[in-house]
Amino acid sequence: LGFDHANIGGELVRHWGLPGFLIEVIDCHHAPERAESFHRETQLLQLADRVARLMEQDVAFAVILEEARKLSETMNESDLSLAIENAKEKYASVLSAIQPD
Repeated sequence: LGFDHANIGGELVRHWGLPGFLIEVIDCHHAPERAESFHRETQLLQLADRVARLMEQDVAFAVILEEARKLSETMNESDLSLAIENAKEKYASVLSAIQPD
């Protein structure tokens, strides 16, 4: 087909007028190296997506942990902390976009 749920999700976010960082994070989470500005956040979504898929397949927890470890090898503690803080800051803008006054 030439597209996947990441591409469709990115386009939906764009169409709905949600904050721009979400477009990149959602659209690139299958290939975080494509992310231009929000690389760490994109990696975190990739990790969450992979863990969710493994859990849906009823994969052993040890396999899920190993997969998470592999995907997170490029992240250090300060990168993760920074990504979490950025996510907290952006939460308000997303919330205001989906729940207007």
